[in-house]
Amino acid sequence: AQTVDYFEKEEFVRRFYLGNPLTPSQKEYLDSFSVDYVFLGPVEKSMGGLDASAIPELQEVYQRGLVQIFQWRANE
Repeated sequence: AQTVDYFEKEEFVRRFYLGNPLTPSQKEYLDSFSVDYVFLGPVEKSMGGLDASAIPELQEVYQRGLVQIFQWRANE
């Protein structure tokens, strides 16, 4: 846990993949860390019920087997 603000970031990731609708503050958090892509594979899917199609800022750019990658498009 040598990453700056590790536990805060870990909690954000856990809540993100739970699948609840993103709040404005969560969107700001993604933007503040210059997130470009979101990975959704078996491990992430097991963390909760994230429905990436319900998040307009996520655009699928890759899909193969059980893996999807989405581009985060802030302010859209």
